[in-house]
Amino acid sequence: MRCGEADDPIEEERNGGECAGDFEGGLHRGDEGTIVRPTRTPVAVYPDGMLPLIGSILQVIVGLGLLNVWLLRRGSTTAYRGGEAKNLKEEFATYGLPASMFYIVGGLKIICGVLLLVGLWYQPVVLPAAAVVVVLMFGAVVMHNKVGDGVVKFIPATLMLAMSGAIWVIARL
Repeated sequence: MRCGEADDPIEEERNGGECAGDFEGGLHRGDEGTIVRPTRTPVAVYPDGMLPLIGSILQVIVGLGLLNVWLLRRGSTTAYRGGEAKNLKEEFATYGLPASMFYIVGGLKIICGVLLLVGLWYQPVVLPAAAVVVVLMFGAVVMHNKVGDGVVKFIPATLMLAMSGAIWVIARL
């Protein structure tokens, strides 16, 4: 079928009278040999651009990061612990927080880590999980500032705050 000879006049009208042929990865030639833009958009792997892919990657990074810190490394010494703390429990004490906050924050971070990973298959859990992590990471940055930690100790909390914020924004789109 040549351009302008569509069997369906409505389809031809919808396409502005241009050729309504299938998109084969190239441009179509009009009746007079002029090049016109394709009339159909090719199907992309991520039709909304790269944001869904970026959001998924960030969900994996943040989710696994939270689970790593709270399940595998909570008793480990790292260069990022607040003050002179040797483990997470000591870090909470350094911040002047009650022992119960260690369990509340830890529970929330573990739950949110799992939900961010589950969100790869069930999207509705991503927004609330990311929002909770944003609040918790903002609190972590405030606590590091409270005890006068150097810039290096702020890095993980700041990165997690930024990534969780990005997840939250992408999930709202």
